[in-house]
Amino acid sequence: MGDVDNQTYDPSWFCGSDPAEVGSQAVGNLQLTCLMNGIYCIPHAVFIALAVIILIYKRFFNADIETLYKTPEKLLRIRYPFHDFRMIVLLLLFLLTTIQVFEGVLTDTLVIGGSSRPQLFVPAILSVLGTVVLVYYSDQAELWDQPKMLCLQVVYMLAAIVSEKLRFRDLRRAPGMNITILKFDLTLSMLIAYILLLMVDVFLIFNRVLLRNKVRRVLYGDANFSQDSKNSNIKYRHKFSNYFSSLSVWWLNGLFSLGYQRPLELSDLGELPTDYKSHVVVDQLQDALSNDLMKKNSVDIKDANFLKIYWKLHGGDVAVAGLQKVSADMIRLSGPIILQKIIDQMTLISINGEIPVDKDVGYITVADTAENVYFLVFLLCVCNIVPTVLQQRHFQTMFHVSLKIRSALQGSVYLKAQYLSPVELQGSDMNAGQLTNNISTDPANIQMFAMFFHLLWTAPIQIAVTLYFLYNILGFSALVGASMFVITMLLQGFIAKGIRKFQQRVMGYSDDRLKGTNELLQGIKLIKLNGWEERFRSRIKTSRDSEIKALYKVAALTSSMSPLAISATSFAMVVSFGLYYTLEGEPLTPDIMFPSISLFQGMSGSLMLLPSAIMFAINAIISHGRIKKFLGAPEVEDKVKGRQKMVTLAARDTCHDGEHRHDTTMRLQKAAQQEGDGKYGTFNEETELKPAKPLPPPTPTPTLPDNLVIKITDATLTWEDPSTPVLKNINLEIETGKLTAIVGEIGSGKSSIVSSMLGEIKLVSGDITWRSDKNKVAYANQKAWLINASLKENIVFGSKYNEQRYQMTIAACGLRQDIDMLPSGDKTEIGEKGINLSGGQKQRVSVARAVYSDTQVVILDDPMSALDVHVGTQVFHEAIKNYLIVEQGRSVVLVTHQTHFLPEVDYVVVLKNGSIMQQGTPAEIQRDSPQLYKGWVDAGVAAKAEAPDMSDAAGEDQGIDKDIQALRKQISEREKEIRFRKASRMSRASSIFEDDEDLDDLFPAEECVDEEEGDGSKLIHAEERNKGSISWRVYLYYLQAIGPKVVILGFVVFLINFLLSTYSNYWISNWSEAGLEPNITQEEVETLSEYYLTGYAIISVTSAVVVYLFSATTFLSSLIAGQNIHERVLKNVTQSPMRFFDTTPIGRILNRFSTDTKMVDQTIGYTLAQTLQFASITVIGLLINAINAPIFIIGIIPITILYLFVTVYYISTTRELKRLESINMSPVYSHFSETLSGLSTIRAYNKQACFAGAAMDKINTSALTCLFRQGSNFWLQFRLGVIGAGIVGMAGTAAITTFFSGGIDISLVGLSISLSLYSSQLLMQTVSQSAELEMQMNAIERLKYFANLEIEKQEGVFQPPDDWPFMGDITVNNLEMRYSKELEPVLQNINIRIKGGEKVGICGRTGSGKSSLMLAFFRLIDRTDGALYIDGVNIDHVPLAVLRQRISIVPQDPTLFTGTIRFNLDPFDKCSDEDIWEAIGIAQLKNTLSNLPNGLESIVTEGGENFSVGQRQLFCVARAFLRKSRILILDEATASIDKDMDAILQDVLFTAFANKTVLTIAHRVSTILNYDTIVVLSAGKLEEWDSPKALLSNPNSMFSSLVNG
Repeated sequence: MGDVDNQTYDPSWFCGSDPAEVGSQAVGNLQLTCLMNGIYCIPHAVFIALAVIILIYKRFFNADIETLYKTPEKLLRIRYPFHDFRMIVLLLLFLLTTIQVFEGVLTDTLVIGGSSRPQLFVPAILSVLGTVVLVYYSDQAELWDQPKMLCLQVVYMLAAIVSEKLRFRDLRRAPGMNITILKFDLTLSMLIAYILLLMVDVFLIFNRVLLRNKVRRVLYGDANFSQDSKNSNIKYRHKFSNYFSSLSVWWLNGLFSLGYQRPLELSDLGELPTDYKSHVVVDQLQDALSNDLMKKNSVDIKDANFLKIYWKLHGGDVAVAGLQKVSADMIRLSGPIILQKIIDQMTLISINGEIPVDKDVGYITVADTAENVYFLVFLLCVCNIVPTVLQQRHFQTMFHVSLKIRSALQGSVYLKAQYLSPVELQGSDMNAGQLTNNISTDPANIQMFAMFFHLLWTAPIQIAVTLYFLYNILGFSALVGASMFVITMLLQGFIAKGIRKFQQRVMGYSDDRLKGTNELLQGIKLIKLNGWEERFRSRIKTSRDSEIKALYKVAALTSSMSPLAISATSFAMVVSFGLYYTLEGEPLTPDIMFPSISLFQGMSGSLMLLPSAIMFAINAIISHGRIKKFLGAPEVEDKVKGRQKMVTLAARDTCHDGEHRHDTTMRLQKAAQQEGDGKYGTFNEETELKPAKPLPPPTPTPTLPDNLVIKITDATLTWEDPSTPVLKNINLEIETGKLTAIVGEIGSGKSSIVSSMLGEIKLVSGDITWRSDKNKVAYANQKAWLINASLKENIVFGSKYNEQRYQMTIAACGLRQDIDMLPSGDKTEIGEKGINLSGGQKQRVSVARAVYSDTQVVILDDPMSALDVHVGTQVFHEAIKNYLIVEQGRSVVLVTHQTHFLPEVDYVVVLKNGSIMQQGTPAEIQRDSPQLYKGWVDAGVAAKAEAPDMSDAAGEDQGIDKDIQALRKQISEREKEIRFRKASRMSRASSIFEDDEDLDDLFPAEECVDEEEGDGSKLIHAEERNKGSISWRVYLYYLQAIGPKVVILGFVVFLINFLLSTYSNYWISNWSEAGLEPNITQEEVETLSEYYLTGYAIISVTSAVVVYLFSATTFLSSLIAGQNIHERVLKNVTQSPMRFFDTTPIGRILNRFSTDTKMVDQTIGYTLAQTLQFASITVIGLLINAINAPIFIIGIIPITILYLFVTVYYISTTRELKRLESINMSPVYSHFSETLSGLSTIRAYNKQACFAGAAMDKINTSALTCLFRQGSNFWLQFRLGVIGAGIVGMAGTAAITTFFSGGIDISLVGLSISLSLYSSQLLMQTVSQSAELEMQMNAIERLKYFANLEIEKQEGVFQPPDDWPFMGDITVNNLEMRYSKELEPVLQNINIRIKGGEKVGICGRTGSGKSSLMLAFFRLIDRTDGALYIDGVNIDHVPLAVLRQRISIVPQDPTLFTGTIRFNLDPFDKCSDEDIWEAIGIAQLKNTLSNLPNGLESIVTEGGENFSVGQRQLFCVARAFLRKSRILILDEATASIDKDMDAILQDVLFTAFANKTVLTIAHRVSTILNYDTIVVLSAGKLEEWDSPKALLSNPNSMFSSLVNG
């Protein structure tokens, strides 16, 4: 029993026995520290036990913490002060304890030998475990917010400090102990770490427990940080997770798991953190910009120093990121030095056997540790993963900065655009394509530059340090070889200048192309009606061809960048190695060659990345100049007195105060789905939308007497040049509560005088004054502007909803029957620019918006021009006179050509040639100009003859036929099937609204849904979004677009490059091994060196050429594909039916031609080349390692499994994030385009803040998806960094072990490790680039979708002769038409026979199907039954372009295009000048155009904005006359011209078109009384068809009732 007791308590099992080979001094040292090592174990063991017990108790037996886990949204972390510092110290402590274990094992095995001595490594193992538990324990204390738990940590720290202090004291007493001993250094370092941790924990306890957190504000961050950290719906928790989770992006694991299980939705991303919200970053930028200009006492943005501004805003983060980047680069450079050390040691081992170790002190020394090859491999792993982590943190920081800059610029561009001068928008420098680039491409270019900014200066530093290391290895020859890099950098700089030059051209051509594309899309209906698709495609193709030619030059230069870097590396190695053996006279051995190669490869990486950074810098400089120019563009001058000034908003003043629209919905999503009340568009009809109120305005002081609301005194106004005013000496008073009419000829200045009242035109001299307490205005533009929202939202337009007022407005504007005929009534979504409404319906909705508004003044710019006479009469009497004037006492300004209303107004202003010819009350006009007044009265009599009695009309409204009632019943049934899926976010603003409770539903967003809503209310379809991996068909489509020859060429070049790279590696290995031959003579050295050097030079030159060919081939492939795909998409889009344009926002289509096309042109080719190059190098490295050391295969298997697991998770999630990012770019551009087209209306209603708020929401959504998409890259970067370190460790261990077993030579060990180092770095690039390639292929996927759209039938079975139609005979048999197969027919059972040369008038109520019948002649809508014949030929059998080019039409909406007057009249350049001037004269435009200095070559600005609407309509008339078709269709063609001009044109019809068939849709019935035939339509059906005389002879006919009233 005694023996057992002695064995039980015998300390030798822990302290070990005394080996004979160790000196007495070492034995004494070990015996001295053994007891202390034993005591040292106690605090760690006790802490581990207590910590585990406390954690288990707290987690499972504490009610408060149990509650947290039951409600995970409450389990949110609030970081304690010094969180990052503490975690970094703990990380260093873990590294120190790990090295301590390594030190103990080395001491036990190498120094002591003999039996094992656990005292050397067991305490270290316990300290490692203690550190791990400490990390988890402190993390849980912070997560649970249990500061009292830190008390145990404090006790542990104290005990650890005492233990380390005592051990350090004992070590210092030991003879021979100093800093050269690793144990001494580790103990001192750990002591310092424990002291630092103790200080932090004591402070935390003191602050939280004793001071009750009084220093919180100083240490816990700002209010936004604290608020966001408590918000469970913020899923991007980079700043709100613990340091290790933030470092490893562990907090994103949940999203990756979800993304692996199912496709991600936008709602899965939660809210955007406040720091990234557009209103925050825009205001920061604008405030900094203002301060910078104030310091310079300037208001010119050209004087602003944006670099200084960016540094002020983000300098701290940028500086930290720069430090991280340069640290990562320097640590990575230690890899080749460690590799050299490994090869040196193995060479010594191979020559001398085992290396002796210093055993005098009893502990391993630092020098001996550094000479252990396995420890060096461990250091190699550490030096591989640490730079990865640092670089990841650098990119994270710079990405966050760049995203803020992008959002700030996008928001600033939008805010600026809201106040641009109308003249600027018409100029060539401010076209739609340019403006789209200002908010899309330019901010993106600056973002990319910001992300890679540090490469510009760290790469040269890295190259310089690399050269220093190379000099230490190769001597002077390295510096000579470095001249190749100098030459390369000079060449790259020269090439970069060329790239910049051609890139500027590319951007210019791209702007022109986008401008042309936008113009085509804006005027697509007119282009289709005239069969001009091919002509406009050729215009775009011209710009595209120029762009492609410039891109070929860019590609040729860019393709040389990578080969230059690679060849520079190869030639530098050739020169350096060649000079080395010449100058030194020594052979090249593995310890010289492989570290040099690794250093040269690192230098090559820097040189390959440097051109990209230079390219980003070039693009950013160009884009920044464009944005700066845009931000400095002239704004509306707004010299109108008494109205709120048009001061550019700050983002904080937008309606939403910047909160993401998604945010509120995420918290209320369940309730919203239950209510089924999803909204779309800018406004919600049940909430009041009020303008922003930055500061409470003072009580207004009336600036005019009570009887006036507007007074214009001696005003001279101009749009651009003060020397050519459009209005001169204007004196006008608008009386309160009165109806003032403004009339005049086309181009007399009617719209300009309205613009002057709104402050839209430059005031050269004089005054325009509003009564300041009556300055709220409603405005209906001459060209009705509607937003992409429901009809009800378009009318309410953000005002407070009042059911009674709404219904009265609907009735007064004659919209009830139109609403009843819409698929979902007033909830029906209106397409962009009101494309699914007729011209009259759009105009009445615009008027209804003004009528419904709560304003004191209403300005109506010729709203009756597109209305039938009876509808116009109803709107005038019911809406304007009775409701606005009589009931509400509002002041109304009415611009009109309908002179028959003038006797009924209160005041008339007659304009002529930009001056007021006459003004006064109707009585005064009658007295002063009786002939003028008589004309008005006669027009009134004629109008009364045309317009039915209002009671009859009302009765007609009440008698809606059974079909409409049945339709409404059908709609009611379908509404029960509505299913609202994931809603987007809404915004809430508290500081600028009076009624906060109404804001949750204010800005309903676009819904990313997969199915269309079943109620028919949705017109705009959700953007197509494929889910899952990119189909192989997409890749096949891309390859087909490239062409088989180029694909085969690229594959062959790639294969040659792969074989050359493999052969090159083995050539170098053999070269270095040859240098190790013993007893080699100098002559043999020279022979071998010349042989291998010559061979390597040949291989290098060949590789450079092949790499250039490969790069050029991939770029060429990309451009060929881009050109072919763009051509297909453009052709397909232009040949798509009109329904496609009705249901697809223009911004979405433009996104295909801008962002997606640029991706194919300039990005996919580069990414493909990089992916293949990185993949080939990685595969070569792994393959050579497996061949050299087969045991490497065993270790690489689990790493490969982990790699595949990470890759699959990454790609499945990131793919969907990229798609979400792409989809959510389009709404930004669509909203921007919508805003630009309605600026005058938005400014008149003072809704800038509200539209800006909606823009900020869309920018936020785009930023949110971008944030997560890039975050997924950081998630991958960390994991592949760990995997890469594992590959290096496995390769090094396997190669060294195989060497010791005699399996391979030293040269192959060096080759294996050097390749593993390079491959581990490229492994991350391979996966990220391949994933990036798949995400970029999303652009191909989206373009492919558009290339495969269903198109109109283009071909025909009958090619008519050139003079067809011969007679113009028209036969319509049982015609039924629908706008879409799922919609109800708009024309039913139409049967008409029209003889050639007849003049046919088509009339009917607005929405009766008149315009639809006209579109049927052009096959613009779907025919579902019946047929239409022209001269006996079924038009379905005629080629579509031929049909449309053989019929002329003057459309309801006049459209002109950018170009010359000649181009607008004769786009195919077929007519002579005489013919064109004859048509101009017939259209009554000769006087206007003959005064232009350049005549027919005069420029028409975008949209024809330099001509009035009436003049534009006359252009369309001239265009139709010039075609000399046998059939002419006039679709309310004279709506925007005065009655006298209308009469003149009607006379022309009977002379110039005496023998032609003319079909006229007329809103003035009097103009068609002398026609041959009248067709009356109602609700899409043919009601009457006969001569006017026959119809009038029947008192019961509908036409008779229209005429006779």
